[in-house]
Parts: sequence; C-alpha cells; structure tokens
Amino acid sequence: MAHDLRLFHGHCFIERILSMPDTNVTAFARHAGPRARRILFIEDTLPLRSLGSGFVRANDLVRTMAAMGYGVTVFPVAPSHFELAAVFADMPETVEVMHDRSLDRLRELLQHRVGYYDAIWISRTHNLDRVLPILDRALPANDPNPPIVLDTEAITAFRQAEHAALAGETFDLGAALRQEFANAGRCQTVVAVNQAEAQVLRDLGCANVAVIGHVRELRPTSRPFDRRAGVLFVGAMHQPDSPNYDGLCWFVDEVLPLIERELRWETRLTVVGYTAPEVSLERFREHPRVTLRGMVADTAPLYDSHRLFVAPTRIAAGVPYKVHEAASFGLPVVATELLGRQLGWQDDQELLVAAATDPAAFARQVVRLYRDPALWGTLRDRALERLRRENDAAGYAAAVESVLGPAGSHGPMKHQGAGATHDGGT
Repeated sequence: MAHDLRLFHGHCFIERILSMPDTNVTAFARHAGPRARRILFIEDTLPLRSLGSGFVRANDLVRTMAAMGYGVTVFPVAPSHFELAAVFADMPETVEVMHDRSLDRLRELLQHRVGYYDAIWISRTHNLDRVLPILDRALPANDPNPPIVLDTEAITAFRQAEHAALAGETFDLGAALRQEFANAGRCQTVVAVNQAEAQVLRDLGCANVAVIGHVRELRPTSRPFDRRAGVLFVGAMHQPDSPNYDGLCWFVDEVLPLIERELRWETRLTVVGYTAPEVSLERFREHPRVTLRGMVADTAPLYDSHRLFVAPTRIAAGVPYKVHEAASFGLPVVATELLGRQLGWQDDQELLVAAATDPAAFARQVVRLYRDPALWGTLRDRALERLRRENDAAGYAAAVESVLGPAGSHGPMKHQGAGATHDGGT
C-alpha cells in the first residue's frame, strides 16, 4: 500500500506520498511530463542530515539530483525508525522515499520495476557487496540492466589502518584495499570524495573514477571575535569505536587540561551531534569544562556564539564535512594534520593543524587562535574563499551530471565519470 504523510500547515493539511505500491503501472506513472532519468539511491539508512557523518553528503546528493530533475527513489538497507515528520522535512518533495522497506525487500522492488531505473547508485562499499547478489537474482539475465555507480563515501581500509596504528597493531593495507574493492569491477563508475582517494582507486584498477566531494552554502555569521567565547565540537557518534568518539575522548582527556592551564576560567567545550543509544557520554557529563548539547536542530547560533571549532579526529577517511560546515559559518578551525591532508588545506592558511600524536601542539594551536583576533579573521576569510572556489552548488551539480548523464536523457549512461570532478577540498 501507499503510505501518506499528512501534516497541518497554516490552515490546511498537506499530504505527501513517501512510498508507492510496487507495481509497474504506478511506478512508471509517478513522474508526469517528459521522461526523467530515474535513479535508485541505496544507502545504509534514510540519509537524514541530523545523523551527521556521511549521511549529510548523501542527503546533499539526493537534494541535488532532485533539483536537477532526476527521478530519485531512496532505498535504505536497514529498517528506518525515524518519525515520518522528520523524513518529510528532510527530503525533497519529488523524491520517493522507501521509509518502510529494507534490504530484504529490494529484490521485490526490482522485480516489480523491471526497466524502470536508469542507474543504481550504491553508497559505501559494504552495501555494494550486500546488494550485488540481490541484483543478480532480481534483474533479467538477458536484458540490459541499469549501470551501477559505487559511491565510496570514504575508503574504509584507511580507517582500519589508523585504528590498527593507534592500537600498535600491524595491518596489511594493500590486502584490505583489494578486499574492499573486490566487486568494484561490476560498477560503471566509482565515485571518490577527493583526488587522493580517487588515485588509490585508479591504482587498484578502477577504470572509471569520478570525484564528488561536498557542497556548502556560505553562511558566515556576523558576531565579532571579542563577543564570542568557547570551543565547539560537532560530530555524530554512531558506535563506541567511531572516529568522532575517539577524537572527543582524546581531546577532553589529553588536550583540554593543557588548554585550561592557559585559558583558565575561559575554557569551555560545547559538544553537539547525534549520539547513538549504545554510545555513552556519561564520563563527560559532570566535567566542569564540558557542556553536552546532543542533537541541535539549528546549529547556526552555536557557530555564531563560539570562538573556534575543533576537529581532533585521529581516525578518518574521505573528506571531513564538519570542517567544511564550520568554515561555511565563518568559524575558524583547529584540526589534526590528518584532516588537513584530506581537505588539502594548509596550516596557517585556511586552518590550524597539529599532529594527533601531540596533545601539547594541538592545545597550543587552540590557545593561539583563541587569543589572536587578527589570525582568527585571516583564517576565517581564507577558508570562506576556499569553499567559494571549490564547494559551490554549480560545480557539484556538474559533477553529478557527468556521472549520471543529463537528467532529461534516459538513454544508456556514457562512460564519463573519469572527468567528473568536484573535489570538496583537494
């Protein structure tokens, strides 16, 4: 059955269909007018912005595709437990959201919609491995099937290598990369988030590699340096071993005491972001210098009131969206050298960096930026300019089109991904 969402708005009810019956007739009738290219977008879960991590980028991709005129169906691998009102608010109205489906019903959808989709966009390599056997069973063996786009979001093997290094364990990065991308040859295009990871994919033998990073609207807040106070940390924590949780623990345990020696009573860290039920922040709850805010619907006032942003990430792959977001609000950033390399940003130019193995150096950079209004203004302006050049909406849309083809065209996809570039910071 179709599931409707009815919300009261003003003096009337508005209604929106979030999932449709899986009949060919209904599916093909969804989009009136000229035939649009139809994309099946598969992700871990419904990519709501409140989840942080790579889901913000996935949400931007869906929004961009919809704005360009593609017919997008969002299909989650895991069952959705979100309030329908939250889904409604976070997805474009033209997007079909399969909020009541999960991986065990993907075969059913594909069999009911033979010939409907022009491309299947799969986010994250672990989802490719799970989805391919379903595609093999569901799609006709003798008919042309929709090409597959693998969006890596980030190369997981790099995170695994950093975990091992922190634990003092040996790790075979080459073997992990080969295992992670063993099925990449089934895909017409493989998307990386920056040029460095794109080159790794090419070295592994992926012939058609595109780069699509992040898109950020510039929204610099106007509050001056001397009317701001405190340090801001924003990051989602989906598992106890998540990079954001690891970075927060390292910062509070090893860096914050060193900052407090210099800033004394001015020392204040605000922690914001989604925290999964299995992740406990109780160890920080009574900390005299830490304020836990949890999920915040509108973070703009926080970016406006704080003096600087910290990204103490020691384990990461891809491109750190949180740095782009902070910089887009005009809040200067202190980050680890790892994130600086992923962004392609330079120390003392667009941000300040320090080694993740050197708490004292990280603390010095925080104190330096906290006390220097001239440096604060320079970093703010340069980061905004970098975003203006590299993370604009037009370039982002062009990169998406060069992978999927024009939204209004529904012929076979061309092998154009190698020319698609929207670096998101490199």
